[in-house]
Amino acid sequence: MSRGMQNLVNSGDSHLVTPPIIPELGISQPGTSSKSPIMPEQRPPTADKELIDVNMEIANDDTLIPLQPFGSSNTTPKDKKKKKVTDKSVEKIFVDTNIPDEKVNNIRDIFVYDVPSSWSHKKILAELKAWGDPISMTVKKQRKYQTLRIKICLSTFALASFEQGIWQYSLGDISVRWFPGNWSLHQRKKREQFRLYLNDLPQESRYWSTWERTAPSQEMFGNLPIKAIKQFETGGKASIVVFFEKYDDVEICRKTRFNFNHNDVDYSLPWCSAPLTASQTKKSKDSSGLTKKSKSKDSSKKTKNSSSSKTHSANSKPNKDKTKTSKKSKDKKKKKSSSKKTDDKMDIVKLLLTLISKF
Repeated sequence: MSRGMQNLVNSGDSHLVTPPIIPELGISQPGTSSKSPIMPEQRPPTADKELIDVNMEIANDDTLIPLQPFGSSNTTPKDKKKKKVTDKSVEKIFVDTNIPDEKVNNIRDIFVYDVPSSWSHKKILAELKAWGDPISMTVKKQRKYQTLRIKICLSTFALASFEQGIWQYSLGDISVRWFPGNWSLHQRKKREQFRLYLNDLPQESRYWSTWERTAPSQEMFGNLPIKAIKQFETGGKASIVVFFEKYDDVEICRKTRFNFNHNDVDYSLPWCSAPLTASQTKKSKDSSGLTKKSKSKDSSKKTKNSSSSKTHSANSKPNKDKTKTSKKSKDKKKKKSSSKKTDDKMDIVKLLLTLISKF
């Protein structure tokens, strides 16, 4: 303590003395960390006798969102983008299943395409029971459809179909495309490079059974070398896309026509290399509207031109009459002036004659 401080203490002015604030130094021992680790919350699966036991874990849910006071709107475009990303979050589902040792070799990791987005997780798991015993499932919604990645212990029949390289398999009342779980996106997209389309199909085509468990419907497609089929709609019109393994199969199918009879109605359509997109349907509608507008504009222009020509002709008639009358008046004036001149000349001649006669 300094002498000044001691004098203040000895003088009795203790209220003027403030003890110095010494910061606390946290010294961490070797082998230990100053921050305690935050353990994630573990949610054990709950058993349910009637329904399938499902433990849902939503991805990208570890980030905490700070609470804001009521009425405060501090949302920025970046926050809106984050909200959109969380809306399209991937959901992972674990199923409490015990796989016997003799079926462990039947476990496969599979990508599944073309599952409707309206299907709930319970419905998907219930339909997957026809394939075998599902262990886990990752779901990603993409507008009209959901993409699945499942880990499942396949039954003997489903395993044989998958190992044979069949591209499409029945799931409930629909057919889905499946791929090995170790395939990259590029490998999966390769199966879509050879394809053909059927456009302008009736709305009833949504209920056509185009696939029979492991093969296309022979009633509809005969023996064409089709590997997978997908039904979809664009611009309110139904279409079908079929996939092939190689280009030669595409050429074989292109040379034929799609002939099919449904409810005593015959359909005969050509195979197209591209779908009829919604923009094309809009363009066709817009073009028809534009032609109608152009016709109406042309007719209005014609009426305007005809009316203007009539008014012009009506206005031009009195002008012509005016010009005619002005010309006549000018001619009369000229005649009068000329006659006056001749009269003056005659008078002069008469005067000259009279003068000569006098002399």
